[in-house]
Amino acid sequence: MTRRAYAFLLMGMICMGAVYAIPNQRAFAHTFSGDESASFLATVEVIKVHLDLAKKDFTTNATLSAEHVEHAGEHLTNDTIKEITERNKRLGTDLPASLKDLREALEGGNATAVDVNGQVTNINSLLDETVTVRIEKTQLTNSTVQGTMLADFADEILESYDGAYANQTNIVNMMDYESAQALAVRAQELFDSKLKAMAEANATAAVTALDAGLKKLKQAIDDKAAPDNVDSIVNKDVHPNIQKAFNLQIIPEFPLPLVLTIPAIAGIIIAAKINTLRKR
Repeated sequence: MTRRAYAFLLMGMICMGAVYAIPNQRAFAHTFSGDESASFLATVEVIKVHLDLAKKDFTTNATLSAEHVEHAGEHLTNDTIKEITERNKRLGTDLPASLKDLREALEGGNATAVDVNGQVTNINSLLDETVTVRIEKTQLTNSTVQGTMLADFADEILESYDGAYANQTNIVNMMDYESAQALAVRAQELFDSKLKAMAEANATAAVTALDAGLKKLKQAIDDKAAPDNVDSIVNKDVHPNIQKAFNLQIIPEFPLPLVLTIPAIAGIIIAAKINTLRKR
């Protein structure tokens, strides 16, 4: 087989993989996957926690309150806004605008407690409405989606706690530490209020272990344990038991047709090299 023939065969196989993968992506262009919905739900919960902290901190530390609102806005990324706008243009505009208005009011020093409470209530209502239009009803009641959401939420706790230490031996960022504490409390609340009841029927041991792991995580954060210890709790006591309790599966990163094409491409390359060596 000539080099040109190998090249044509290789190009053909790549195109076949693309043909299988691309139509599937197009067919589901407006249907968000369970992982995407789980990530979105976790983001909503994180934003709500920061807003609650902003409201709580306002009377004693307006600067810290503004930092929480700014952090809430950072979680509302352009991709997230795009997802919301795809389903509801008004919410895609009003939600980021409301967060911006609250942040500017706090930073400008013109806000009152009544103003902050009212704006936070309004933003929470927008978030709740966003969930109803962005998340499919079947996904809201899907145990895998909810379990994945909790796993994503646990990652947010770690990110905040690690940020609180910032590679130092003591806490240097109070906003991140306060966030880690509040997020840990919210994780337990989510688990107790709805996720525990959605776990697999035969996963009693994992559910019990997960409950203990979440409590252990909160206590470690309250005790200002070393970041490595907190990381260990999440990686050994929380994440593995979430996976067992909600039967989470690892999803391949690449579309299956393209994955199957890779060994074939490698075979062609090896055959081409052998053919070249024989001609020498």
